[in-house]
Amino acid sequence: MSFDRLKGEAPAGEPKTCDKCGGDLYAARRCPWVVMRCRSCGATLELREIADQIDDPFEEDLGWVPMDRL
Repeated sequence: MSFDRLKGEAPAGEPKTCDKCGGDLYAARRCPWVVMRCRSCGATLELREIADQIDDPFEEDLGWVPMDRL
């Protein structure tokens, strides 16, 4: 698996939603981090902001992406 496959796509698992507008989120690389961007309003959310929405398939999909997880 390479991260390029996820560029502009929602990671696996339940759809993640924007806290601001309820729109769909997708993964975007912001070296050395991965952030979630909203397709509707363009908001950028850090993974810690959607921690309650993270499930096992999501973690598996992003597990091989080199990023700062601290």
